[in-house]
Amino acid sequence: MWIKRSLVVVPILLFVFLAQSVFWVPGSASIADNDSRQNRIILYMGGNPEDMNPWTSTKTTDTTISDYFFEGVLRYNRMYEVEPWLADTVVVRHELTTVVPRHMTPEAYEQAIRAEYGARVDTVAKGPELEPKVSDELKKQIEAAGLLKDVLAFIESRPKVPTLKVSFSAPPVKGKIVSAVQPEFEPQLEKRIGSELFPELTAAAQTAWDAMPADKKKDQEFDDFKREFGDLLSQAGIAHIQHNPVVDCALHKGVYWTDGPFFDDPANVWITKVDGTEAGIIVADSRDEAISVIRERLKPAKDAKVEAENYEYRFGDEKDGPWWGRGPEFGSRDVKLTYDHIKNADFGSPRRSSYTSIVEIRTFPQDPHRLQVVYDELYSPALSDLTGNLLPFHRWNLVAWTEEAVRKNVGPDDLGIDRAKYNPMRALRSRDREFALSPSYLGSMILDPMNKASKPYWQNNLRVRLRRNEFYWNRQAEYEFVDWFVFDPALGSETSEVVFMGGGMDLYSAKDYQVQRYEEMTDRYYVIKRQPTTYEYFGFNNTRELLKDKRVRLALSMAINVEEIIKYVCFDQGTRINGPAYPVLPWYNNEHRFEHTWRSGPKKGTTEKLQYVPFDMEEAKALLLEAGFREQGGKLFKDGKALRLQFINSTSPGPRQKSAVLAKERWEQLGVEVDYKQYEWNDFIQRFVMAMNFDVCVLGWSGGLDFDSRQLWETPSTPPNGLNFVGYSNPEADALMNKILKVYDPDEQVRLSHEIFSKIASDFPYIFLYSPLTTTIVDRHLVWRKQTGVDKDGKPIYEDRPLDHEYIKNSRATWRYFEPELVRREEIPVFSDAQYKD
Repeated sequence: MWIKRSLVVVPILLFVFLAQSVFWVPGSASIADNDSRQNRIILYMGGNPEDMNPWTSTKTTDTTISDYFFEGVLRYNRMYEVEPWLADTVVVRHELTTVVPRHMTPEAYEQAIRAEYGARVDTVAKGPELEPKVSDELKKQIEAAGLLKDVLAFIESRPKVPTLKVSFSAPPVKGKIVSAVQPEFEPQLEKRIGSELFPELTAAAQTAWDAMPADKKKDQEFDDFKREFGDLLSQAGIAHIQHNPVVDCALHKGVYWTDGPFFDDPANVWITKVDGTEAGIIVADSRDEAISVIRERLKPAKDAKVEAENYEYRFGDEKDGPWWGRGPEFGSRDVKLTYDHIKNADFGSPRRSSYTSIVEIRTFPQDPHRLQVVYDELYSPALSDLTGNLLPFHRWNLVAWTEEAVRKNVGPDDLGIDRAKYNPMRALRSRDREFALSPSYLGSMILDPMNKASKPYWQNNLRVRLRRNEFYWNRQAEYEFVDWFVFDPALGSETSEVVFMGGGMDLYSAKDYQVQRYEEMTDRYYVIKRQPTTYEYFGFNNTRELLKDKRVRLALSMAINVEEIIKYVCFDQGTRINGPAYPVLPWYNNEHRFEHTWRSGPKKGTTEKLQYVPFDMEEAKALLLEAGFREQGGKLFKDGKALRLQFINSTSPGPRQKSAVLAKERWEQLGVEVDYKQYEWNDFIQRFVMAMNFDVCVLGWSGGLDFDSRQLWETPSTPPNGLNFVGYSNPEADALMNKILKVYDPDEQVRLSHEIFSKIASDFPYIFLYSPLTTTIVDRHLVWRKQTGVDKDGKPIYEDRPLDHEYIKNSRATWRYFEPELVRREEIPVFSDAQYKD
């Protein structure tokens, strides 16, 4: 009998055990080594982190954690606007080298420049004398373009070319990015002088143009050809105007790196230096021993100065560990090293291409907090690259790198390489350095070791704990700890919701179909909705004969009920869009309206401005009839051919499948034959989308925060050159997309981006659908510690406010921006109406 009972009981007990392991809710004992729940935030992630180096890591779980540790010269503020961060002030200077026009003396040219720009001119000086040279490779390129004779003739006419070096600057303003860039330098001076600056360039280009065969001219305008001609001259050494924007930064003083954790006696932990450059952190019983170790490992010259110092300032458990020490002061050397390393192919950063436009990083020995980043061309989106996280010089300089390589037996002697030729970057890969698991910190939190001194400091498949950085330069986090629990991605969503509702976590990312349920529990939870940088669309192939007619694209757009898609596909958790930008960003034009003259219905003949393409089947049919289609048997025909769409989608499950089905039904109701097919993702992208083998495709964009949209919309950006696989082309939009790249004034960037938005949206290259909302559910025990003033000593006063305060609700940034200012209360607080606004 007991055997029969065991066959029943044992499986039940096993099921209960497995169920509790899946639906495990961390209690206070598992949450912390101390028994307080109020001094921590508890979150979850779907995998283990691996690499804390922000420039070599490739996993989201890495950056989820490492973003707490590092900061940039600039940052995106709560409205997704770029602003100074580790810099007090930022001035974008403009340095240019300009050829002196043939019809002017250098003195007259300088006088004209100063008269035009006044106080904005910082300096004007004699520049280098250009001596053009044509390499064999360039000669082949010029010859292939059929311009060898003309280019060589132009060069021979000016064997030596005088230049001026001009710089523009502006007074710095604390907390703001000030631009002194003059993108219209050439046309402005031409207007003042009353003639072209370089008529000889125009004349030479015109001669070459006139001699060019007609068949080569048919797809090109003279202005484009003249620009190409000038580019060839630039490669030969005659750049008539070379623009170099210079980001001039005054960095914060009194910002320090945090090193650790350490477990040895603080008296035995030494920061070593060789001739003033940090050479590694050494554990030794005495200063002399630490110096001896460094001399043995690095073998510096006999007269080299080797130093060793303990950490003067510390926090943590200095007896048993862990404890942390205040490292060197942050300065321009950290910024320079970071960008120099990223640009170096040996460093191995997958983000290298974003920084190759930096031609020089200037530091100033007399001022270690001043820095200038020099770019090779006017390209204002490059400013956002300076939001990138910075690396510590004292850990990543080549001396310290070599010391670690020697310890790991890949030093120069181990590899039999002469020390003068040894490159530690090649001997010890960036990803293999200790920094990946034990970084130094500039941000608000640090890794709290959970395995004593063993690495990694987190518990794989269980938890990553962060601790407040007591040396952080800005406002300290309100809580002491952040616990990130790691859930199996296959069970993550379901498990995390159970844990969240059981009080074991403070935050949960809800799925669309769950939002309504939480909106009915606002006594327990905040429901915080945010607009991500994502939108969904149906893309028309604008190169197909059928879809070249804007009326056809508009008609097909009018047949789609976008509101229906938002309601039934994403459960009303989306914001309708009407153009090519993410609505969360300033580049989205909320004022956009397109002009439409009605062809049917009670409004027939009237013209009005519309915000969204209306769902109107009658008007859609009227537009198609106007475009030459005829209705027969419920189908639409033109020139004897049925209106038929090759409609493609991927097999990936999700909202796009449902949106496509609704669209297919509507188009068929309109009288369109729809050939709808789905393909595996790689096949879908390579054989169809990038091959432009479709009439309509189902896709979405998820991208960055800047306004450079050329990859998606510029005429030359069709595959394989870019992602304009819908073949959109509008010369006016092209010109604006290139113009804005040279604009550094934020207000003018917004104005131009709105103009670009309207130009493209009014051509209906896509059916713009919606931007999905992301919804974060937060425990109401959490409050926002808002600064409400300062006391008599000038110290800030903080008061509790709800997380759905107007200030937070009206911000564009994610909850992560406000996270350090949150704290947990033992009881759910009650707020007055005024406290939601003041």
